[in-house]
Amino acid sequence: MSKPHATSANYYDFVYERRYLEGLPALTRKNLKKIQEFAPKGKLLDFGAGTGRISIPLAKDGYKVTAVDCSSEMLKVLRSKAKTQNLNIDTFSELSKIDSTDFDMAISIFTVLGYITEKEEIKKVFDQIYNLLKPGGYYMFDLESKKGYEDIFRINNGVAYNREEIDFKELVTVDFKFTDKNLCQYNETVSGVINDEEFSYNEEFIIKFWSKDEILICLKELGVLEIKELKYGNTEYYIVQKV
Repeated sequence: MSKPHATSANYYDFVYERRYLEGLPALTRKNLKKIQEFAPKGKLLDFGAGTGRISIPLAKDGYKVTAVDCSSEMLKVLRSKAKTQNLNIDTFSELSKIDSTDFDMAISIFTVLGYITEKEEIKKVFDQIYNLLKPGGYYMFDLESKKGYEDIFRINNGVAYNREEIDFKELVTVDFKFTDKNLCQYNETVSGVINDEEFSYNEEFIIKFWSKDEILICLKELGVLEIKELKYGNTEYYIVQKV
């Protein structure tokens, strides 16, 4: 299995905009509003930045943004977009390569933590991000909801999306085939036309559904004792403040 979005980076924005329509920009607006509530200005770390859904508008708004993503392909798209818009965004493939420790806020949102499947790995990420914050800084993250995927698997035989249009086709499936029922295999086969050029790709990777209790245990083991819960519709967001 490949890293999430390793083969779809050049088409990611087009596919997700086509898939979610107005739902995605609406979510982005909610995300930005909440970020600005906790950190009206300053330095922000976007862990799992992808193609810059959050990093780009924050940089436009005057934030000093550092974007991190393990996919070099996604970061390449982000850098290209930033260059086109004359934005200065630092990019890294690993948290360990960042030497600044004075971020006002860090975020990991939109399925990012679901790509981490091992407890020690997610603890390491939490520890690294926490240490990159300045005292009083915030870390906001969300957790992928297992119920929606289970409903798809049970009610719709694992088919999340199945569309066939003249210039766009997609089949997205999920499968709970692992012994660990908190793991789900995600498969996405997409083809279409962008700027009169045809494209196609297939991606397959694993999503981990972390529970709030599991995350609390990880944070407490790192010495973080307080976590604030926020809710946007069916999505749960969590805020940790560095003391």
